[in-house]
Amino acid sequence: MILRHDLPELTDLILALSLDHPSLREALNDYELACSSENDETLSSELRAEWANIRKELVREIERQARRISATPDQQRTIE
Repeated sequence: MILRHDLPELTDLILALSLDHPSLREALNDYELACSSENDETLSSELRAEWANIRKELVREIERQARRISATPDQQRTIE
């Protein structure tokens, strides 16, 4: 999984949290689709570049969700 390259320090936490959080699991599924589409040589380079941008957005969203889910209530106020 490329997630280890994008978020090496959070991958284990994200995968554990995704078991109980459907929105995080859905974001991970979208991330996997973006990764496979970004690397799909049958797609045009423009389309692959667009998927790369989508992957980057998903990485930010996955990180935000993981930090929010794992934060204490006091920390959550500063994250959101």
